[in-house]
Amino acid sequence: MKKITSQKLAKRLAQYGALSLAVTGIAESNGQNIIYTDVDPDEGGPGYLYLLNMDGGLTQNDFALRHFNSATSGGGNYNVLVGGVYSSSAQPNNAIFGYDQGVWQYPFALDSGVTISNSMMVSSTSNFGSMVPGAWVYDGFQTLNYADCTFSFDNWCPNQGDKYLGLRFEIAGQIHFGWARIEVGTTAGDWLIKDYAYHDTPNAPINAGQTVLGIEDNILNQVKVVALSKSIALYNLPDVSRYNIINMTGQQVLKGETQNRDYVIEAPSLASGVYILELNDINSDAVLRKKVVLQ
Repeated sequence: MKKITSQKLAKRLAQYGALSLAVTGIAESNGQNIIYTDVDPDEGGPGYLYLLNMDGGLTQNDFALRHFNSATSGGGNYNVLVGGVYSSSAQPNNAIFGYDQGVWQYPFALDSGVTISNSMMVSSTSNFGSMVPGAWVYDGFQTLNYADCTFSFDNWCPNQGDKYLGLRFEIAGQIHFGWARIEVGTTAGDWLIKDYAYHDTPNAPINAGQTVLGIEDNILNQVKVVALSKSIALYNLPDVSRYNIINMTGQQVLKGETQNRDYVIEAPSLASGVYILELNDINSDAVLRKKVVLQ
């Protein structure tokens, strides 16, 4: 491990800028975690399939978002069927909060701040004007937006800005709640998933769009992490932080302590691959975790 001056780090960050990471982070407070993933760049669009793995690879895919057109959905009068949240690759007990009218299921487009929990009671106005109550729906295929909202119970209509899916899923047999942020553009096929998060504590509620639990977490949320080759550059650190590098099997492979606001971790002995960088602010005991790729 090497300490590095701010001037040297600035040069290194300039070299690394194109490869800066925006990936899974965990903000921890009082033993409770929100695990947040930024999809960067945003993903989606016509014919696109996005496999949503809420806990970052520790289990199988939890949900899938997919756009269909008339050819891929078996033909018909409609051009597109967007965002089928289908669970052919998911766990069978996973659910999305929305309206179940018996034949088709329609996930709600939740606003930011809506509390997602097992007891949530939210209604939605369909585009035909009727108010319908929501529930946790387990069906394997659910339609976000059928043919640009030509059907009455569609919620994800074009040009509404960012909205949130309410998600309920299992980790090791225990229920967790989360959200995924999606935007639909001018047509049903013009959609993007931007980020998602879940509460690490079983059965704990989470608000749509929520990424942290406590004020003390903010100090680590300002940290910038940039990885290139076998180095990890850290910028805007708290005064004193401990770090651990953990491989994908959960084994700690490197640890140390930073004393400066800017610091570079050198890891030439580590094999190329994906690791978890864990930072712990000694003063507030806040924890931040990010996936990094060493090559």
